[in-house]
Amino acid sequence: TYLAGLIASAPGASLPVKAFAPWAILFLTLAVLSLVLWRTWAWRALAIPLALIGLMGATGGAPFDLAVPATGDSAALRLPSGQLAVMGQKPSAFAAEQWLRADGDARLSADARSGVACDDLGCVAKAIDGRFVALVAERGAFLEDCTRAAVVVTPLYAPAGCAAPIVIDRRKLGETGAVALRFRADGVEWTAARAIDEDRPWSPAPRA
Repeated sequence: TYLAGLIASAPGASLPVKAFAPWAILFLTLAVLSLVLWRTWAWRALAIPLALIGLMGATGGAPFDLAVPATGDSAALRLPSGQLAVMGQKPSAFAAEQWLRADGDARLSADARSGVACDDLGCVAKAIDGRFVALVAERGAFLEDCTRAAVVVTPLYAPAGCAAPIVIDRRKLGETGAVALRFRADGVEWTAARAIDEDRPWSPAPRA
C-alpha cells in the first residue's frame, strides 16, 4: 500500500489525455496483435501503420465547445481561452469531472468555474467564438437571456417566443438526450446521445 501510494504521488504518475476517437482503440489493438502474433518481421511491420493510424485517432478525438446533460441543469462551455468552464448553480461533480477528463483537463470541477457569472436566475458565459451562452434556472431570466444570448440552455420549457438562435430546453433534451455542440465558422455541429426516432428500453423516447 505504501509503495502504491508513493508511485501514485510521483510527478507524472497520472497523465490526463483527451478522449479517443471511437475507432482509435481498434487500430491500436490490431497493432499490438500484429506485433505479437505474426512470426516473421515482414508481417510484424504491419503493426507500424496500424499504430500510426491509432495514434492519430488517440490525439484527434472530436472536441466539443458546449456539452449539456439530459437534465439541462448544467453545462460545460469552452471559453475564449480554450479551457472548459462548468456552468450551473449546483452542477453535478461527477458530470463535470467527466467533461474535464474527456478534454484532458486535470482540474477539479470546483476549479473550473472562472469565466462564468451566476446569480439566482442562472449563469452566463462567453464561448470560444465570442457568442454568449446563458443557462436559465428560473423563468424570470428568459425575458433577458432569450434576447441577448446566442445559446439558451435550461432544464425548463423555454417560452415559444424565445428569440435565441439555439434553444436547448426540456423539450429538446427529451428528444435528444445529452448533447454536445461544436461551434464552427460555417455553423454548429450537433452530437446527440439519442436520435429523435430512437426508443431504447433504458432511454425511452418522449411520449407524443
